[in-house]
Amino acid sequence: MAKKSTKQYVDDMVKWYCDTKLSRDAVERNFQDAKFDFNMCMDRYFDVVANEDGKVVVEIENIKNIKKIIVTRVTPSTVEWDCKKLKQLLSSKERKLVIQKNYQVINWKGLFDLLKESGVDFKEFLKYVEVTETVRDKQLDKLIELGTIDEEEVKECSSVKLKSSYYKLTEK
Repeated sequence: MAKKSTKQYVDDMVKWYCDTKLSRDAVERNFQDAKFDFNMCMDRYFDVVANEDGKVVVEIENIKNIKKIIVTRVTPSTVEWDCKKLKQLLSSKERKLVIQKNYQVINWKGLFDLLKESGVDFKEFLKYVEVTETVRDKQLDKLIELGTIDEEEVKECSSVKLKSSYYKLTEK
């Protein structure tokens, strides 16, 4: 008798979970459809209805604890640096502050074979390592702020890449 009640409990739990999952999946599909429609509307009309601050403000009456919703278009960007060009502007000491080198071994077997031998030359070692360089933005900003390097020259060493825009909702 205990096995039947346990089996029945498991059957009921599976049915409940499946029903809950299907409901969640339907809500997710509805949300994705609404998000697509919202983005299409904003892409088409945002510039037409946005105020001088670049925001769309909607007054609300029927949503609990929300008086208005502010829609803002956000366009993320990344700065890409020409490290070789930037290094030419910097002294050796400044390069160590601003340029960060990241090493990644790309041939472990070759590295281990090489290390077995004595008297390893650094240049020989680097044949087995990939080096990438990144800029420490805060350190570079400090050097500009101190007047050590010219901001205009630094700007020539970078480019700004814009990513796809999205719309942010803020509830007030």
